[in-house]
Amino acid sequence: MRTIHCGFERTSEQDPKYPIRLLVDIAIKALSPAINDPTTAVQAIDQIEDLLRRLGGHDLDAGYARDANGVLRLIFLMPVWKDLVLAFDEIRHYGADSVQVMRRLRSALVGVTDSVTADTRIGAVQRYLKQLDLTVDRSDLAADDQETARQEDRQGLGLPRRQGNSSRSEMSARGICVDFGMSTARQLRGCRLNPVVRDWKRTPAHPSSHPSDSLTIH
Repeated sequence: MRTIHCGFERTSEQDPKYPIRLLVDIAIKALSPAINDPTTAVQAIDQIEDLLRRLGGHDLDAGYARDANGVLRLIFLMPVWKDLVLAFDEIRHYGADSVQVMRRLRSALVGVTDSVTADTRIGAVQRYLKQLDLTVDRSDLAADDQETARQEDRQGLGLPRRQGNSSRSEMSARGICVDFGMSTARQLRGCRLNPVVRDWKRTPAHPSSHPSDSLTIH
């Protein structure tokens, strides 16, 4: 029993899918009709893409533990690449009618495809891109909006590509952080997402908020 450690909750060290799950939950809550905040969903996609790019170059099937003599002692389940790509599934479903979300999702998938080298992993992402096309086709968006939604947009601004050449001063005036393609932290209703996932924190919107509202992904 000394080799088994019990805890009260999942951790990112024990479950690589856990931080992705947290980010997906943030995104789909932001896309709910009660909140309707696609920009926060786009920021969550930023972080999920970063995680998938990092994981894409690693061996995900390392579910074997051996002792000092090299004897296999434990086999444990690990997520496969297909499982990780499906992190976008719920966001795709709940964000189907958001041009901004569809464009950022496409950009994230294209970016992940460019960052991996294994044919099987590239194929999994490309198949998911086809699913994204079907989602746009079945959405309630008008024809012009569907055409726009099929164009990738790394900044997730929800604007057609031809309108993406605004000057830096114009974009700053609209409160947009040009470097990261997201609203400034002051506009995030109590959220702060930094470019590196391990620095992501959700801070209370008001000083009186309960301490449990604070969450950090290491």
